[in-house]
Amino acid sequence: MLKLSFVANRDQNSLNEMIQRDLSDRVTVVAQNNANLAINGDFFIEGISHTVSNNRFHIVTLLLSWAEQYSDWWVLGTSKLGTTTRLAY
Repeated sequence: MLKLSFVANRDQNSLNEMIQRDLSDRVTVVAQNNANLAINGDFFIEGISHTVSNNRFHIVTLLLSWAEQYSDWWVLGTSKLGTTTRLAY
């Protein structure tokens, strides 16, 4: 799980992200800056929390799980088992 926080009322793009996101949404996170996080992948939103401070900073925190582990299921009649998929039930 990954926790990602951002200031929702920093600008219109951040505000739009806060309004449009919901549980189970699939989002892409790219964090390859000076912090050397080396994150570049898709995640599912598992939890959302909001904190508004006295000085009106609205912080949104997303609890994220890797989407890749749930994206390679085998689909009967269309997938090739053993290549880039796995069998699930």
